[in-house]
Amino acid sequence: MDERVVDKREMLAPAHVVFLTRAWEIVGSKAHFAKEICAVTGIPEPILKGDEGSSQTCVAQKMSWMAGRQTTRPEDMAYALLGLCDVNMPLLYGEGGKAAFRRLQLQIIADSDDETIFAWQAMYGRALYNPSANRQTMLAQAPDAFSHAGDVLKIPASNEYYSHRPHYAMTNRGLLYQGNAKKLLKDRHGHDTPGHYMIHLNCFGPTCDRWPILVCKPLPEQMSYIRVQTQWAPEDLEAEYPEEDREDVELSHVYIV
Repeated sequence: MDERVVDKREMLAPAHVVFLTRAWEIVGSKAHFAKEICAVTGIPEPILKGDEGSSQTCVAQKMSWMAGRQTTRPEDMAYALLGLCDVNMPLLYGEGGKAAFRRLQLQIIADSDDETIFAWQAMYGRALYNPSANRQTMLAQAPDAFSHAGDVLKIPASNEYYSHRPHYAMTNRGLLYQGNAKKLLKDRHGHDTPGHYMIHLNCFGPTCDRWPILVCKPLPEQMSYIRVQTQWAPEDLEAEYPEEDREDVELSHVYIV
């Protein structure tokens, strides 16, 4: 495993980490340098100090810690996240970085109901849909897509609003989703948006007044949808889709590829 990636796991796994000079003189502990380590790695100070466990941290935050990193072998970008995300899967060197990261996400989805795994943004612009670019999918291509997600928080299952949220599953047709959504009738230019839906994810930003949403549109001649953008409500959403042109609906057996 590449040493530039292992260091983050070594910061988290031991309860106590001590830093030494080349002369083996102690210069401080992980808790002592928590602020500096946080600035470099993105790992929150409370976790470094042991006040909070990384097991309480959502998937999107953990992915953000790997954003901007480099590995000698591309697969190690995904394999280094196995312990952090508490999942197991075989190491298949030679499969490529994108394939390894896709397998990692599929395993997380199979083992967890943490919807922050979908709260990534594409790596072009602000992730608004660009018709000339390749379409997005429900899964990110690399941890860099989570670079903005260091402060994303998962809403606990005990929350009243989400206590009866239906389960979702990844199938050979895409992500099977059923539950509340908003039908988008027109965009900000007054253009009709037939079959476009907005889905709230079960998470929010640090101030609790902004939450990530997915906007999906139908695939031609198929009974499925594609994810076309990720926005943060309410300001991004209001700018793109006026509230008067949204309608509450209940989706059943919708597949998002």
